Amino acid sequence: VHEHTIYPTETYMGNSSTCWAVDVGFNGKDYFFYFSNGGTNFGVMRATTPTLSDATDILHKPLVTSAQVDGKTHPYDPTVLEDDDGCHYIVFGLHERTTSYMISKLDADTMLLAEEPKVVVFLPSVDANLSMPYGDKPTLHKRNGVYYLSSGTFYSTATHVYGPYTFRGNTGTMRPSKNYGETGQAHGRYFTWNNQWFHVWCEFISQNNTMTALSEEVPKNYYRYRDSWMTYTHYRANGEMIDDIRFLDQDVARLGVGQYDAGWAKLSASWYMQAQNNATKVELAATVPTANASFARFGVQFDTPLASIVFPNLYNVADGNISLGIDSCAGPHVVLDFSAVHDNSTVSLGHYRCDQVHTAPYVASVAQLHHDQFDRVDLTISYRGWGNILH
Repeated sequence: VHEHTIYPTETYMGNSSTCWAVDVGFNGKDYFFYFSNGGTNFGVMRATTPTLSDATDILHKPLVTSAQVDGKTHPYDPTVLEDDDGCHYIVFGLHERTTSYMISKLDADTMLLAEEPKVVVFLPSVDANLSMPYGDKPTLHKRNGVYYLSSGTFYSTATHVYGPYTFRGNTGTMRPSKNYGETGQAHGRYFTWNNQWFHVWCEFISQNNTMTALSEEVPKNYYRYRDSWMTYTHYRANGEMIDDIRFLDQDVARLGVGQYDAGWAKLSASWYMQAQNNATKVELAATVPTANASFARFGVQFDTPLASIVFPNLYNVADGNISLGIDSCAGPHVVLDFSAVHDNSTVSLGHYRCDQVHTAPYVASVAQLHHDQFDRVDLTISYRGWGNILH
């Protein structure tokens, strides 16, 4: 749904065509739209709604200029983080041989810098002594006390917002084809919603869903167009991030995140859109031991009775079967209840009972369920017991 368009003429940029990357922050009262003026500076607009329909250039000048960073970086591509204590930080710039990203705390109104920008220091990876690749498009998020600073699919972590940041790796699979734009050029954002983590990013049309650029004959303007992709992000016990490319290999071109097909060969429990009452995502033991994070497996552990996960928009229930696996069963008499909401009415789809004790890697089909009365439901899986892990 198209909500609103902001034109450079509404800002100090005037009649400009150098509208580069942006980010949006919220200070508990107002929304702030941080926008790049090419690679030379960036500004900020204030709005009262998340649609930014009443956004106003409140400074009438850049928030950060080249003069303020004194050659330490190029001031563009801002990314904003609200920390646990309510303080906001902004990271921006270009990480390359002679420059680095810079970070600054914002003032209480998040309209101005509260301090001089500081250079972000990167450390090589602990295991392989690899360095954070060069790039712009920084994005900053925090999980479980760890700060994640990313550029495309590459990321580094720190225990303090100012760093130093240690290079950790790549969230994508780096497949030679059909990588959905999951490369170092994947400008995007990580965010959490309803106890699930997501990654949304752009794919340059020039990649044409491969890692091969288009020919030189293609007009340069064509490279401005991009697709957008989104998938679930999983975290290993050691803090490594993994984007779920397996989900994208499903029929997401037709459906997308938050929509499912009962005819899929497998509906992974880790693809839920909502987790309630201590249902938590966990890494499973690999069927084939590997250190490659791209092949890690994830499921959902039900830690308390009535814990549940929700899959809205499950299609083709009448024609397909819902197939899940179970990695361990605390049994006996452990029960999983399957229910669906359709036209505001809740319908039971049955249940699965585990009558004996199993330990990982026990794998079985939890349910082969269907309902002939409707084609799309919002599926909820609830647990009577504790300790079970679905995958």
